[in-house]
Amino acid sequence: PELPLCDLAGPAGEQALAAAEQLVRLGVDGLRLDAMDEAPPGFFRTLRRRLRALNPELWLLGEITGGVTSDDLLGRIFSSFCIGK
Repeated sequence: PELPLCDLAGPAGEQALAAAEQLVRLGVDGLRLDAMDEAPPGFFRTLRRRLRALNPELWLLGEITGGVTSDDLLGRIFSSFCIGK
């Protein structure tokens, strides 16, 4: 069965960002980002900016699984999240 999606463009998105910030403040030094292709385009960019402000050496590992992913989507993701970008 399909799992419900959170509306990360609304209040749930801000709650997710605040929870991730709290984890980093507690000493977590890496996060796995599931279902990156299901989030609004700017969500993970905002997450990265806010978390790296707390820990510039934080590791972020994104995941896309399932069906065929378009080159356009992969290009957007890799331009924002590849090492050195």
